[in-house]
Amino acid sequence: MAKVDLSGLQSMVSKKQTGSSIPKPEKRSSSPKAKKGRRGKKGGGSSPSRKFEGVDFVDNPRGSAYEGPSEDEIAKMIQQELAEQLAEANINLNAEEEPKEEERDPNDTDRLSVATDDEAIEQEIKKQSKTENEAKKNKKQLAKEKAALKDARRQEKQRREEEKKALAEKKKAAVEAKRRQEYDERRKKMEVEEQLRDAEEEARRAEEEEEEARQMLQESRRAARDDRERKRKEEMEKKKIERERQREERRKMEEAARQREREMAERLADASERRRMREEAEWEAEEREREERERREQEEEEEQRKMEEEEERIRELERQAEQEALERLSRERRAAESRRREAREEAERQKEQEEIKMKEELKRLAEEEEKDRQRQILAEKKRQEELEKLRQIQAMEEEARARVQKKLESRRLWALRRRERNNEQRSHMNGMRSTQGMTRPWVFSYYLLWPRETYERRLPSKEKKKGFRPRPKPPALPPPAR
Repeated sequence: MAKVDLSGLQSMVSKKQTGSSIPKPEKRSSSPKAKKGRRGKKGGGSSPSRKFEGVDFVDNPRGSAYEGPSEDEIAKMIQQELAEQLAEANINLNAEEEPKEEERDPNDTDRLSVATDDEAIEQEIKKQSKTENEAKKNKKQLAKEKAALKDARRQEKQRREEEKKALAEKKKAAVEAKRRQEYDERRKKMEVEEQLRDAEEEARRAEEEEEEARQMLQESRRAARDDRERKRKEEMEKKKIERERQREERRKMEEAARQREREMAERLADASERRRMREEAEWEAEEREREERERREQEEEEEQRKMEEEEERIRELERQAEQEALERLSRERRAAESRRREAREEAERQKEQEEIKMKEELKRLAEEEEKDRQRQILAEKKRQEELEKLRQIQAMEEEARARVQKKLESRRLWALRRRERNNEQRSHMNGMRSTQGMTRPWVFSYYLLWPRETYERRLPSKEKKKGFRPRPKPPALPPPAR
């Protein structure tokens, strides 16, 4: 049997107005007050005015308008009708509609028998007992269905809350994981970019250092060469001056020695011999001068050759040092370029991995969106089914309300007819009341019942007095049989 949500029926019943405005019945006292009357004279006189306590006579036989059931009773009747209809609908909800037999119209007042009050009361009692039994069964079944439906709704609500909570936690975890992944990716990307920048900066620095080193080597070589050239020139100049000085000193000494020899020879020889000796001395002087010049030129050439060899050796050493420095700088530059290339390759690899992860994330998001869409479609379908079921229940409630209004209208007609009959009988009894009086036998006594404990108690007494509580009034006697 399908479960139907009836939680909102009471609120719908209380909000909607009933078809016919039926006033609420006023509460009447269950114990009618007996009017005081005079006691009739002995042997005749007027009829006593005292009324019997068990019979309630109404002075106005017309009375007020018909007072039907209250709103709560109408709501209960509507719930009973709706429970019966729901039970039938739950059984035959999926079955095809069968042709129904023609139902008897409850508003057909011609079929209502109001011949006597006893027959009508007996029929009403039987009908009410049968209706009460069915209503009890329907109420129990409806209460069970309501409890089961309430439990199912509670479980469904709890399940939805758990699913919602789990989905929220899952989304939160996914968001946190995505945030961490994005943070890690950004950190790795920043590290790769930093490494790439460092590699590029290192390569640029290596190139600059290589260029600076080359320039510094060139400058240092030029400065060293200039310094050596200057020193060499100074040294050559010093040596030349020294040779000139020595040669001049030697020439002077030799000239002094020759002069002494000439003077001695001139003293000893004649004029021709002196001329020959002078010519020989001049030739020897020229020859010595030539030899000295040649020797000096050879010395200068030998000195120049040695200096050139030393310069070549220094230049070769400088070239070797420069080559080693350039090779070292080239190695550093190649290492920096290799690191920069590796950093670029790492950046490209990271970029490819990010693109792959992005594609996977987009695919996963598309799958989740498709699942959410399917879930929303199922939820919308279920909601439409619940709305359709609610519309069916509302239609059933309207039908039950209409049937209850018909029943109330038929009861109202029946009650009006019965009231007319009762008024007729009441007026007949009031006409007979003047001749047939109804009195209650009673006995008068001057004695009163007084508790003995009050006057048999010793005085004075230390005990605390207790409150006096009179004996309750005895119940009224049943009315005499007519």
